Amino acid sequence: MIADRMRRGKRSKAKQGKLVASPQSDYGFRYNQARDGYEVDELKMALVRRIFRMVGVEGMTLNAVAARLEAEGIPAPQGGRTWNRPTLRKFILSDVYLRHNYEEVAKIVSGEVAAKLDPSAHYGISWYGKRRHTHHREVRIKNGKKTYPRVKKSVDVSREEWIGVPVSDPGIPREWVLAARDAIKDNEKVSNCGRRFWELTGGVLRCAACGGAMATNYITPRQTGYYRCGRRYRLGEHACSQGKNLRAEETEAVVWQFVSGILKDSTELRRGINKMLDEMKTLASRSPSDDEENWLKKLEEIESQEERLLDLYLEGKLEVSRYESRVSQFKQSRRTIEEELDRIRDRTAHIERLEHDRDALLSHYAQLATERLDELEPEERNRVYRMLGLTVLAHEDNRLEAKWAFDEALCRDNVTPLPGSCRTPGR
Repeated sequence: MIADRMRRGKRSKAKQGKLVASPQSDYGFRYNQARDGYEVDELKMALVRRIFRMVGVEGMTLNAVAARLEAEGIPAPQGGRTWNRPTLRKFILSDVYLRHNYEEVAKIVSGEVAAKLDPSAHYGISWYGKRRHTHHREVRIKNGKKTYPRVKKSVDVSREEWIGVPVSDPGIPREWVLAARDAIKDNEKVSNCGRRFWELTGGVLRCAACGGAMATNYITPRQTGYYRCGRRYRLGEHACSQGKNLRAEETEAVVWQFVSGILKDSTELRRGINKMLDEMKTLASRSPSDDEENWLKKLEEIESQEERLLDLYLEGKLEVSRYESRVSQFKQSRRTIEEELDRIRDRTAHIERLEHDRDALLSHYAQLATERLDELEPEERNRVYRMLGLTVLAHEDNRLEAKWAFDEALCRDNVTPLPGSCRTPGR
């Protein structure tokens, strides 16, 4: 009865638009004094904003982002040195970092909660009740004795039952969040079946019938590998109608011929660079967090706080340890603000340099592509596919179709047919 009352109380609190506090707040936020709402921690939120920029704008992989943060000595959310993929993926998929306007929030919360919100502001959404947890005792035998451990069972709850709680605006451009989610939506692990590198795994080669990633199969006596529909292999024929197996070496050769041909074509490179510049300009114009004036105001606030802190210390109202701790925090905040200002100015200059040096850049990449592309190892080819956002669809009639980043950046439905076809093994 007590547990049931607690659950009802928490759900009632969430429906009132208040956070149900947990031991740890979402990274980039801190609880308010009443612990029923969030305040933005600008120092940590600047790091979250940077993660979204690296994944959504710069096209970095989660592993590359983790390696960059670790190399710079930035501590992970739990205080350790290691940044892992699940943590970064959780950031990207969390709606607490996705900006919602008033109209969107009003559709999620009750009328009473919506009436308390500012119609001109933006909010993140923290979802309560996404999973249901139950606890019970189990009888187990350990070393010949009965034990009664407490077992926790968690099940997912349908989205209709989730309760949305509006939180402070994270200040991350919505386009960055959506671009980052799109970048990781097809992430798959690369196969090492048969002790060979399968360059079309990791979500590159997909079944056209069901959309699932193609799995691998290596026939040791024949020393031959094949791609096959992973969903059909795992769940059975009813899960997918695609029964074809694609010979790995032939399929990989056809895909690489198509991609290397694009990269060696100066016309395609020019089109891609032009689109990249357009995207960079669009993101720069839509980024409220990139307003230089806002960051300059924050820098002025830090300076005034430093002056007040020094006055308190000189008047003897502040202990040395407390003073040094606060000075260290201010220095770190100042460094973050200065980095953001430098990034805004550098990006503007970078776009101008790219536009000015476009022809020289194209000539350089075209020559580099001609000299190096054909020498790339399978691992490097897989990285190229990921950078291009390449998705290859395998059809039942031996056709291969591809979508890649330059086309997809402007038209999600633009599908480029691949030349050639792959024979399937005899049965």
